[in-house]
Amino acid sequence: MKVLLVTLLCAGAVVFGLLYIQSASVLYFNPLASTGTTTKNENVAREVVPSPGTSESVKMESAKPEKVKDVVSNTRSGLRTGMTWQIQFASAPKAGEIITEMVDLDCEGTDAATVTELKNKGVYVVGYIDVGSWEEWRNDAADFPAIVRGAAYEGWPGEEWLDVRRIDVLAPILRKRIAMCAEKGFNGIDPDNINGFENPTGFPLTAKDQLAFNIWLAQEIHAHGMQIGLKNDTDQVAELFPYYDFAVTESCAKENWCDRYSPFVNASKPVFSIEYTEAMTESEFAATCSVWKPKGYSLVLKHRNLDSWSRSCN
Repeated sequence: MKVLLVTLLCAGAVVFGLLYIQSASVLYFNPLASTGTTTKNENVAREVVPSPGTSESVKMESAKPEKVKDVVSNTRSGLRTGMTWQIQFASAPKAGEIITEMVDLDCEGTDAATVTELKNKGVYVVGYIDVGSWEEWRNDAADFPAIVRGAAYEGWPGEEWLDVRRIDVLAPILRKRIAMCAEKGFNGIDPDNINGFENPTGFPLTAKDQLAFNIWLAQEIHAHGMQIGLKNDTDQVAELFPYYDFAVTESCAKENWCDRYSPFVNASKPVFSIEYTEAMTESEFAATCSVWKPKGYSLVLKHRNLDSWSRSCN
């Protein structure tokens, strides 16, 4: 009888231990789990394909897990669908010239005083930074080593695509840019060229590589107390919209794919769409507004060089 009792107690202890381990495993959240992708561990620390010219693989810096519901509920203050907006990069505007509810300005080229004055007027101020391509005119251009610089960006002289698999190399540089925007007081960030996997970058980027980088980026910007917009990565909207607070698109009305951003609008996250005069007349833009404005989209008609000229939906 004693032997039987001891056996039963031991078996029970083993079962309890297995149940404890199984239940504990659900406490960890993998940012890519919902996409069906797999990672080396739960923190998206990944071994990546070697960059051209390297002989060994490197490990990406880990992107710490972040619960989707926390991103959605804690980082959208000041944002709503249907906001009026302006985007201006060709020259730094004076605060008094901005009469919209949101403005998208170049982070490096805009001083903190302008940001503060705009915010005091109740304007939501977004800072543009390029995170997926190298620009030769930026103050930190020399910080990017050749190993992460790839093919020339067609149509944009002085730009080259970046290898977003190499978060270990890019993180220190991009964190400085993000910190600069935070120190100037920007509310949010418009990160450009986060769809390199769809372009001839000179690197064998995959959708998984892009997804890992874009999630890491969202977490970094949130950690600096700012919001982040999803820029043009249309094919990954379903996976990324929980991590992103708004969206910025180009030519979605002209090319008839604005509805692919409906998850943002349905979640009360604004979608800011730029249409360009080279492809759409002012009368066509007015007709476009009648379609998309009632659905909650925020449209603006701009020159390609993003100067101060603009037309908004009435």
